[in-house]
Amino acid sequence: MNYEIVTLKEKIAVGISARTNNTSPDAGVAIGGLWNRFYNEGVYESIPWLSRFWMYFPVPLAGIAMIVFELEAVYNHIKSFFIPDGEVQK
Repeated sequence: MNYEIVTLKEKIAVGISARTNNTSPDAGVAIGGLWNRFYNEGVYESIPWLSRFWMYFPVPLAGIAMIVFELEAVYNHIKSFFIPDGEVQK
């Protein structure tokens, strides 16, 4: 493989962190705690471009997701009339 060395502009990362891994039994607690801190301690509001974007973006996205989930539920309900329980559709 041929690799090309490139130089990137400096980027600044902001946020909070926790140390965990996939095998740790308390990984969910650690990550959940980060989300809690992110929203409840004002970290979210301290990133203006992010808070403005996500303030409005989830509304239409949630609406679309809700329509998709409802359509899936209706489809499964209608399908249950034609395919008895336990029978696999081929």
